[in-house]
Formats: sequence, C-alpha cells, structure tokens
Amino acid sequence: MSADGESEPDQPQFKLDIRSEPIHEEGLDTLSNMASTLRAQAQQIPTPRKPSANRGRRDVRNTVFVPSPQPSDFSGSGDSPFPAQGPFSTGKASSFSSEAPQGSDSHSIRSAHSATSLVQTTAKHPEMAESGLNASVVETVSAWLSSGQITKSVVIGELALSHNAPESASTARSENIRLENFPVLEKVAPNPTFITQIPSRSGEYSVNLGQISRTAVAFKYQVHLEDSNLAAHAPVIITPSWKIEPTQASVIVSYSFNSTFVSPAARSVALKNVVVVINLANNVALACQSKPVGHFSKEKSLIYWRLGDISLDSYAESPQKLLARFSTETEAQPGSVEVRWEISGEAATGLGSGLGLSRSGALKEEGSSDPFSDEGAGGSPTGVWKEVKVQRKMVSGKYVAS
Repeated sequence: MSADGESEPDQPQFKLDIRSEPIHEEGLDTLSNMASTLRAQAQQIPTPRKPSANRGRRDVRNTVFVPSPQPSDFSGSGDSPFPAQGPFSTGKASSFSSEAPQGSDSHSIRSAHSATSLVQTTAKHPEMAESGLNASVVETVSAWLSSGQITKSVVIGELALSHNAPESASTARSENIRLENFPVLEKVAPNPTFITQIPSRSGEYSVNLGQISRTAVAFKYQVHLEDSNLAAHAPVIITPSWKIEPTQASVIVSYSFNSTFVSPAARSVALKNVVVVINLANNVALACQSKPVGHFSKEKSLIYWRLGDISLDSYAESPQKLLARFSTETEAQPGSVEVRWEISGEAATGLGSGLGLSRSGALKEEGSSDPFSDEGAGGSPTGVWKEVKVQRKMVSGKYVAS
C-alpha cells in the first residue's frame, strides 16, 4: 500500500518458457500461404477486355472459325421429296447454328445436331466473276414460335470473298478490308487461312488475295439481338391450331406477314422456295388428307407442301391457311410446323443485319481528313475506304412453330 492508504494497481504477470529448440513461426507460414493463394487467384481472373475507343461501338467477341459442310441442293420430284442429303435430313445443320437460342446470347455458335429439324440450313454462296474484290453475305434466321409469337431467335451469317485480278493491273498480294456496321455483331470468326486481324483496329483485317481466286467463306458471325427485337429478321408468322381425337389429328396452319419484320418494303416480303412441313410427335400416322393437296410420308408421319415463290403483305384481310387431317392408330400428340424459305436478289436489298464491307483505297491528301470522324481512335487515319458491292441472301434455319 501507498502512504495515503490507496492500493497500487496489480503489476502485469509474464510467463516465460525457455526452450532448447527454436520456435516454429506458424503465423509467418500462414501469411505466406495466404499471399500465395491470392496471387494464384489473381492470375486466374481474366483481364477485362479493353473497350472500343470509337463512340457507340459494342465489344464484339472473337471465336473460332469452323468450315461449313458442303450444301446439297433441294431437288426431287414425284411422291418423295427426300434426296439422299436433302433438306429433310436430320443430320448436321449449318456450322454456326445454335441449340441454346435465348435472345442472341447462345452458348455456342458451332455446329449443332437437331433431332427434329427437317430443313437443311447450309449456306451456299454464288460464284462471283466481276473484276476485283467481290463479297457475298448469307444470313440464316432461326426462330421458335409459340401461339403466333416469336419467343426465340438466332441470326447466323457468313461473308464470302472472291478476287478476280484485272489482267492489265499488277497483282497485289494482300489488301486491307473493314467490316462496316461491325457493332451489330455478337461474335465473329475470321477464316485464318487468308484473313488476319489488324492489331488494335476493331473490324479491320488483311486478306490474302491469292487465296480467294474462287469464292471462299472469310467470316462467320452471329448477329446481336435484343429481347425487344427478336422478330426483326423473321418475315413470316406461323400459327398451328390442333384438334386431337382418339383416331385422328387435325391441324390448321395459318401463315402471314410479320408486321415487325424490318424491311425497306415495310409491309411486304417476297419469299422463294417455300416448303412447309407438318409432323406428328409420336409417329403413328396411317394416312393424311390435306387442302391444298400435299405430299404425305407414312414412314415419317409428316406431310409437306412445296409452295414455291410467294408474296406476303400486311394488306391481306386474313392469313393464308393449310389444312391436314392425320388418321392414327392411337391418340396422337400435336407435332410441330417447320418452314423453309429464302430471300435473294433485289428482294434481299436492305434486309438482315446490314453488315457491309469496304476495302482500303488511295491515301488521303494532307489536311483533307474529317475533324469530326472517329478514325483517329481506332481506324485508319491516312487512308480512305471504298465500298465493296455485296450480294445478299437470307435463308431460314430452324424455323419452327408449336
């Protein structure tokens, strides 16, 4: 105690333990292990993609180029329209088809096997004989409809090139090209055989002209679609109405122009080589009556119509219709309606994604550049670009209504 009677606070007690061996510093080891773990996790985190420097551009994903199978023409006559490798084959579809078409963000744009698809979707490009660089675009539209509404849609495209060197001109080994309207793409795959991307220039590539003396696919791509415009590239609406009875199944298929289809004609569309197929889900059809008369396949429990070239417009008072009544062994299940169509020639002008192509031209004169352009951010500041004429076609992929 102190002199004034107050007790002093207790002194802290220390416990000393003297050992003959060094102490293992577990704390330091723990910190070291934690630091190693954090470094490993940091290496696994992908580096964020650098956004495009040009205003208003989307970041388009690159993917792997996969060659397409050789297309086979739809031909045949008589009672059987099924050539050995025709449009009703259940084999592979286009090498950029999709089995997961939610909006535009499918998981893969490689080939997919569809057990129910009856329509061949392999793109076929024309042979282009004009002098210089030529281009062809074929876009395949797949759509899934329910109750007359398009619920899912995928647009896959191919851009093919050919180069016919003028006899009087010196032959260049390569040329720079640019994909116009590039931000409309979701994914793009250049053909590495003769296409090389120009570093740090979005949508610009170098093409080896010596490799494209004949038409060859240069790019495959998937078009970006928002949920609000899934029907923008689908020209026709299909609505089946089924009536199922114990020994027969009747269906009325209505088809009409899609009023939300984006087209310069605004209210009409011209379709070529139209084929409509109706099938039952459980393959029990014995016979089928139809109006107009179609072609029935007992083996496949389906009926189809070759409608040829037709025009649809929004002025029609009512949809056009196909009727079929299947005789069945047992009670059937409603199947699906699949349609094949194509739009080509002048009718295809202005349709689809609007993807275009330009090639590099002469150098600009000094002082002639546009001060308001975005070229300095990611384009070619010293050259001009010349438009390449593009032949266009739109075709149906898996175009199904249920």
